[in-house]
Amino acid sequence: MGFQNEMYKILTSNNHIMLNVTFLLFLLILVLVSIEFMINVFEMKISNGRKVMFIISTFISVFITRLMVPIPLYRIICTLIISLLIFFILKQNIEKAILASSIVNTMLLVGEILFSKLFKFIYSQNNFLKTLNLNSNTNANSNILIFSLIILFSLIVLVTIVYFIFKKFNIKINIRNNLNSKERNIIILKSIFCMFIIFLTAVELLYFKNNLLNICIIGTFIILESYCIKDISNTCKLEESNIKIKALKEHVNNLNVMYDDIRSFKHDFSNIVQALGGYIITENVDGLKDMYSRLLVEIKQVNNRELLNPEIINNPSIYNILNSKYCKADSYNINMNLEVLLDLNELEINTLDLCRILGILLDNAIEAAKECDKKEISIRFIKDYKLDRNLIIIENTYKNLDVDISKMFDKEYTSKSEKKSHGLGLWRVKKILDRNSNLNLQSYKGDKFIQQLEIYNSLVEENV
Repeated sequence: MGFQNEMYKILTSNNHIMLNVTFLLFLLILVLVSIEFMINVFEMKISNGRKVMFIISTFISVFITRLMVPIPLYRIICTLIISLLIFFILKQNIEKAILASSIVNTMLLVGEILFSKLFKFIYSQNNFLKTLNLNSNTNANSNILIFSLIILFSLIVLVTIVYFIFKKFNIKINIRNNLNSKERNIIILKSIFCMFIIFLTAVELLYFKNNLLNICIIGTFIILESYCIKDISNTCKLEESNIKIKALKEHVNNLNVMYDDIRSFKHDFSNIVQALGGYIITENVDGLKDMYSRLLVEIKQVNNRELLNPEIINNPSIYNILNSKYCKADSYNINMNLEVLLDLNELEINTLDLCRILGILLDNAIEAAKECDKKEISIRFIKDYKLDRNLIIIENTYKNLDVDISKMFDKEYTSKSEKKSHGLGLWRVKKILDRNSNLNLQSYKGDKFIQQLEIYNSLVEENV
């Protein structure tokens, strides 16, 4: 076995107490640097509490894996473990979790290979380092400790340098939350491919001595990894642009409808004034009130369309959901009022989950309101500063006063006569609520049916 292989075996050896103690210290530093790298590059929004939980869990898991898992499976197992910790503790989507873990572990593996080769060169030029002999009882422990310190310190320096390069040039890997199934599968497959390359490279490092083969594999590995990351980032940016374009098209359509409404109102203005004058001259107060109410409804419809503005509803995906549901409600002559008093991009909820919840709740509100004589729905996005939470409140008129709130989330429960095609919506909402500890949904019956989605700040939720 060549020197390079010995170097790698020493680095991952678990037979020396001092080496394990040293590894613990440097592992902690490496985890701290790595999580800062992932948070910055992937723009993760996490609280300090979750960050501490992740650091502790990663620290323990990686060290135990190092003691129990043989080379070359060690690095790939670490990649899988960290992916799961990012998913469950940091509450990031699975695509981002796998990709972030793959990139960090790739960086570490490449660093281990390059530094091992560097030490091979130094070893060949320096007689002092030739005392490094695993079979030497006199110098083995001290030399192993020195070598491990240098390698681990070098890895920390490498990750830190890469982190500051990414930060200085503002390099981001933007993965949207609302990926479709095709995009998710592409990202997962490419990430698995990267992990497979990690495994093959580790095998090559242990069992082959050909330096040219080593260089070719490392070079190919870096190129493929870079291509995958760039391709994933470009795909996400392209899809995000498509969503924004779609939102802008919807907004242009709204502007056209609003313009036509204003033109129609302007055209009829003189007739409206004359009609109002007639009621006033004849002192017909009831007729005046009725016309005023009708005019007020038309004015509200124009104002509501004005609120369907991407600058106010600043999340393209949510904008498209609200716009489509507004059009659906309008087709049933339902008056939908909208009030947005917060930044939708700051909500601590996965955008895809929020779109699913909104879509289901609004569909239910439309189904209930269209059966009423007074067809009304109101949606409010407001901030509850007292409890540091964001609220999405949907109110609608309804006829079925016997609806059982306690059973609404049960699978296939529905108040509709057609049972087969209904009863799964709120059950799906419940599944989303169960996997997000900072979400809650309250339902109330009264003059109107109210659904209140509560999105708590994760930091507040953790301290409760």
